[in-house]
Amino acid sequence: MKAYGYIRVSTKDQADNGRMLNVYRAAAGRWYKAMLEDKGYEWGGIVEEEPVTASRPLVNRPKGKLLAPALERGDYVLFPKLDRGFRCTKDLLNTVDAWAARGVLVRFLDIDVDTGAASGRFYLTIMGAAAEFERARLCERIKLIHEWKRERGMLAQGNPPLGWKLKKERDGYMLIPCDEERGLALRCFEWFEQEWTLTQIRQHLLAQGVERTPHRQKGKGKKGNRWYGRSAIWSMIEAARYDFHRGGIRCLNKLRKEGRAS
Repeated sequence: MKAYGYIRVSTKDQADNGRMLNVYRAAAGRWYKAMLEDKGYEWGGIVEEEPVTASRPLVNRPKGKLLAPALERGDYVLFPKLDRGFRCTKDLLNTVDAWAARGVLVRFLDIDVDTGAASGRFYLTIMGAAAEFERARLCERIKLIHEWKRERGMLAQGNPPLGWKLKKERDGYMLIPCDEERGLALRCFEWFEQEWTLTQIRQHLLAQGVERTPHRQKGKGKKGNRWYGRSAIWSMIEAARYDFHRGGIRCLNKLRKEGRAS
């Protein structure tokens, strides 16, 4: 019989920071040593999930997909916190039930629940619903913040749309036109309208020694995204076609659909 710890963070920044991951690792290790080591359980290690939202079912996550079939009767899965494992009540109950049917035991270290008892299952359902509600409220707050920023011409999230660059302000980053990038995009659009292929445009740019603008460069050399590839050229053509909409790729997709509908 084995015991596994399961830990997860939502974003790459949280994974790179590592502090909470260290806390979760230590909590799972302490509980195993205190409660299971003397009972003959072997430590199967920490299953450290890649940055992924907990709204995705556990068995569909990269590491969760590997953990689920590896579990055997009598095994233990330790979750340092319930919301690190689940933010969806349906996924929580389905996973616990499926594992219980296989004889796999689940332990959430932040709540003291016997999932085999009716009262324990009721409490687990309530806590799972609370975690799901908390996530839904967080998404609502983030959406409102993004809308507030967009109304003020600021970058809501991610990288600036093509044809724009960032200017640091007190409340965030303002989007301001990038003349260099816009000029290049308009030339690519003009060549495309003259029936140049993307490959021909790319070869022409390489022959001219044209590189990405500094705020687009991610590394050195062609593999580091310093020069323009076919997909980047097509993105510039689309940005020029729709007059450098500051909404980014989502707004471009919406405009494309509206264009096809009309």
